[in-house]
Amino acid sequence: EVGMKSKPSKPKETDGLRKRAEKNIDPATRPIEKLSDEEVRNLAHELQVHQIELEMQNDEFRKSQLALHASRDKYSNLYDFAPVGYLTISDKGIILEVNLTGSLMLGTERSFLIGKPFSRFVMKEYSDVYYHERNRICKTGDRGTCELGMVRNDGTQFYVQLECTVESDAEEVPLQLMTSMTDITDRKRAEGALQKAHDELEDNVAERTSELTVANASLKDKNRELEHYRELFVDREFRIKELRDKIKELENKS
Repeated sequence: EVGMKSKPSKPKETDGLRKRAEKNIDPATRPIEKLSDEEVRNLAHELQVHQIELEMQNDEFRKSQLALHASRDKYSNLYDFAPVGYLTISDKGIILEVNLTGSLMLGTERSFLIGKPFSRFVMKEYSDVYYHERNRICKTGDRGTCELGMVRNDGTQFYVQLECTVESDAEEVPLQLMTSMTDITDRKRAEGALQKAHDELEDNVAERTSELTVANASLKDKNRELEHYRELFVDREFRIKELRDKIKELENKS
């Protein structure tokens, strides 16, 4: 348009490739001005065909790139919004990667989690379980599972089940733990409630058993006491009978 300055054109990425290609031209190649008209037409035809081939290849490349990006976005969403937390933890226990679900479970922004030790979120009483299992997996390369008590930055507690596998380098030295983290808080609470009910039942049974034992001992004492009185009564009756017999005997003599 009038009055507007045209912007300087940016150098194309192909300029560098063109210069490199020109340097690789075979010196034995005949200059185009020495070619016949028919050779020039054939060369032009070949160039047109080659250009179309390149454009078709470029279209296929763009389609492949779009499909690749779509696939990457798909699996990125599957990773981030999976129902369990996914973490990549170094053999030193440092969080290298974490999906969105994992960061929500830990109640901390993902950017803050990267580079932090996973152990900072493990309850103190579960620290030994975590360290021993992590070290065992790193040494043996075996798959590992453990249950941990966790605490968020706001102090709320929850429970998880960790499942870990080792990703090794070419020398088979454990470098990273590919970890899934499943929230088992509801299950642990249910188990706790069940254990509490079991303990209360055991206490009630023990208390009732103790009461029955005391009652049984008391009953035995009562039975012994009754047996004693029965024996006294029998002895009394026997003595009365003897006395009556003697009285009768005396009356007959007189």
